[in-house]
Amino acid sequence: MFGGFAPPQFSKEEIRALEAEANSTVNRFIATAFVLYISPFVIDAASSFF
Repeated sequence: MFGGFAPPQFSKEEIRALEAEANSTVNRFIATAFVLYISPFVIDAASSFF
């Protein structure tokens, strides 16, 4: 319609690989956010012991 080329079609294997990569990225983000959220409490608890 706009004179451009059609985007490339991914194979089912490529789609599965990209979905797995996206899932691992989301899981890593959630884990990092949780660690950053809980870290002040851990530091406070550790400082009260020492």
